[in-house]
Amino acid sequence: MNAHTFDFSKTNQFSKLFLDYIDQKESIREFQNHPPSFAGIEDALNGRKFDNRSRQILVAELKKQYETIETSDKTEANIENLLNDKTFTVTCGHQLNLFTGPLYFIYKIITTIKLAEQLKEKFPQNNFVPIYWMASEDHDFEEINHFFLFGKRHTWEFPAKGAVGKIVCDSLQEFLTSLPQELEPYKHFYQTSNTLAEATAKLVNHLFAEFGLVILNPDVASLRSEFTNHFIKELTERNSFNILKNNAQKLENLGYKTQASGREINLMYADQGLRERIVFEDNTYKILNTDLVLSKLEIINLAKSNPEKLSTNVILRPVYQEVILPNLAFVGGPAEVIYWLQLKDIFSYFGVSMPVVLPRNFAMLVNTNQSQKIQKAGLLIEDIFLQELELKQKITAMDFSLDFSEENQMLRSLEQLLVSKAELIDKSLMATISAENSKIVKIVDELEKRLNKALEKRNVDVITQVLNIKQKLYPNGSPQERVDNFLNFYLNDTALIQKLHEHFEPLNFKYYILER
Repeated sequence: MNAHTFDFSKTNQFSKLFLDYIDQKESIREFQNHPPSFAGIEDALNGRKFDNRSRQILVAELKKQYETIETSDKTEANIENLLNDKTFTVTCGHQLNLFTGPLYFIYKIITTIKLAEQLKEKFPQNNFVPIYWMASEDHDFEEINHFFLFGKRHTWEFPAKGAVGKIVCDSLQEFLTSLPQELEPYKHFYQTSNTLAEATAKLVNHLFAEFGLVILNPDVASLRSEFTNHFIKELTERNSFNILKNNAQKLENLGYKTQASGREINLMYADQGLRERIVFEDNTYKILNTDLVLSKLEIINLAKSNPEKLSTNVILRPVYQEVILPNLAFVGGPAEVIYWLQLKDIFSYFGVSMPVVLPRNFAMLVNTNQSQKIQKAGLLIEDIFLQELELKQKITAMDFSLDFSEENQMLRSLEQLLVSKAELIDKSLMATISAENSKIVKIVDELEKRLNKALEKRNVDVITQVLNIKQKLYPNGSPQERVDNFLNFYLNDTALIQKLHEHFEPLNFKYYILER
């Protein structure tokens, strides 16, 4: 596999805020706690505190969750290391997409693993554990119920309610029978698990256990109890919305578009088959789309006695993560990076350390045949990111018309030379020479038209070929990594993850083209 990188700006798919953050523009720095660099991580490392009691609760819960998972020695060692006050985590989070969903899910985890390894090399006195945080409490079923394999969308139709991690896998079995035979080894994880969270953990562990990845399901009472005081603060003071709004206004005043808006209360009420917003009305706490109404005392008691019934939304999930993990860096996609930049003052408000925010690695997988055809067309691989019209224009601009002005000038010069000689020898031949030369000029004109027509046809063929490749690499107008499932490539190359791990560089903020 050969790697080629180029600037994010050339892809035309990243926001100005994201690009300015990568470039560390001065205007962005007030929205970050640490810069996205080794120096920033070292700064976070020197200031990060995490008490032993919280470490013990975390490790006890992880050991419980791994009881049904075949754990590698490296993962076991990483879990045990979390008891050590010299051990810290590097974390990425993602939804429970079926069969891992789009490619970038895999890229996100590999970036996290590679960063943890590089930090160990740079700071050998410490340990660094890569964490995949399962977004098991998310309730947006439509975002996780499908995946694209071999150009076809496979969708699981099911009337899901509540947190997706709690969906029982029995309801998935009929859908599994409709999938291609090639997926048999991976169906096993869904066929032998009770819930979607358990199945996802088993599948991801199967793919990454050799790297020591630790998978965490945060939707459990033991970890939620660590957040009780923050639950109560959010419910009673309801200040995070205003803080977020102020930060968003600052960014918008600088000309940036923001990602998250938040709610007056950034918490959800969660129960079996239920995850609904909590709203404060008439001095009571109402659970939307239910008849549940709680007084201030009742909801405080709920936070203390049943914290598992409270769930953070997208605004407070990062704070929850940093409360239960000894975390130094968060690895996310472009949208995640942007909304984390709105959260610095939220972290300060809750008295929680904000980690270094890093973009994941971005990549496009190109086979040798595709690469050769693109180069033969006189294009660079990154030209695939151009809009269709721009791509056509670039191809035709290279040689769309042949210019015969030089040849015609030569013919005129030759005619003048022959006519001048005829004038000296036999003036009666001057007209004949001009007439014959006119015939030659017409022949050349006809050849010019034929050659340009052939060239135009050739460009049409090249354009068609290149656009077909673009459709494969940029399906339905979206980057490959946001659509295609990794099994499209992994089934034919089971060393794919190792190859990606070899080439990715977490702090190299470039787009990767990987020729396989």
